[in-house]
Amino acid sequence: RYIKIGKQVIATMFLNNSTNNTFGSGNLIITGLPYACNNNNAQSTPTPIMTRYITPPSGAFQLHTYVGGGESQVYFYWSTTSNWAVASGNDLNTNQYFGFYASAIYEVA
Repeated sequence: RYIKIGKQVIATMFLNNSTNNTFGSGNLIITGLPYACNNNNAQSTPTPIMTRYITPPSGAFQLHTYVGGGESQVYFYWSTTSNWAVASGNDLNTNQYFGFYASAIYEVA
């Protein structure tokens, strides 16, 4: 679901796995946001995510959302001690019912 106030969009989501599944190793991306982000990447505000049964890669400590410039999809990035790392299906514990609450805040053109 989303709210648009002027040029700012706030999209909120809850994602979960109600059964044991395998997710592969591809990047975690949610597509289909209602509006594309402004072409200036700085117009997206990374927001932290509340998670369960998600295992961060070595050196990662916080999962965030990010909307790329000109795009209408949410990327999930781990903060690490030296950089950012894209979250992938490998990070999801397939033998548990993972879940996370997330939001994306970004500016449209």
